[in-house]
Amino acid sequence: MFLVAARRTDPALIGGAVASDCEQRQDPLSTFVAAGRHTNPALIGGAVGSDGSEFPQYFCGRSAISQQVPQFVSSSSLHPPTTSFPSSSPLSTLPGATDLADPKEFPLVRWWNRRDFTQSQTKKKTITMNSEAGKRGGSRAAKNINVMHQYLENEDGTVVSGLEAKAMRKHQRTIFREIRKQMPNELPTTWGNASLPVANYHRSEMYKVYPSLRFCRSHWKVDLMATTAYPSWYKKSVKNKQDDLESDSDYKISGSRMDRSSGPCGSAGTAVLRIAGEQ
Repeated sequence: MFLVAARRTDPALIGGAVASDCEQRQDPLSTFVAAGRHTNPALIGGAVGSDGSEFPQYFCGRSAISQQVPQFVSSSSLHPPTTSFPSSSPLSTLPGATDLADPKEFPLVRWWNRRDFTQSQTKKKTITMNSEAGKRGGSRAAKNINVMHQYLENEDGTVVSGLEAKAMRKHQRTIFREIRKQMPNELPTTWGNASLPVANYHRSEMYKVYPSLRFCRSHWKVDLMATTAYPSWYKKSVKNKQDDLESDSDYKISGSRMDRSSGPCGSAGTAVLRIAGEQ
């Protein structure tokens, strides 16, 4: 009884009792709590109880729990969450949006490689460079013959129609405008300088509407369309700030020289027709 009474009235004895029972498990938190009980008798009564028998066990239990607190805090500090969320881009593409077709599944398609197409055109001597080429091209286009993009093929190996090629060019201009709207700072001066996000966005949007453009290696067909169309579109729509919704009838083969430019994945040095007024 004397010890219980002393514990209630003499903080010095309480500190001694705690030290004898918990000296093997002292930590900064228990020391802080003990110091608080030295100066605040009101807390002591709540901890000891009516007979004083629960005080050592209660305090030692608090000490044992307190040992886990620094470990938890330390663990949380040393191992921050690693979950990251991908940043969304105005020109982001979905997985698989730029996948190309498998040649084994489309055996009738001929021009998987750009070099093969160029060599075939050279051997056949089908590209005639003279002043009448534009007129003949316009006449053939009027008959739904694809003059400008003979490398664009259907699944059965036939060249896409003139109307189909015209629709592709129109859709392509829409993509150029969207790039200018969403990321004006990413708009290249030439398509060969287009960043990968811009090039992939153009590819994915074209492939989405016209799957036949996937019949190639290294995206050379869709990149070649952009390479030949972009310079005129950029000059008129960006530099001159004119309305780029012109009629596709303005497209003509200039026939005056060969353009040896290439797109992001094109083969440098391969001759392609320069399309006058194309956008």
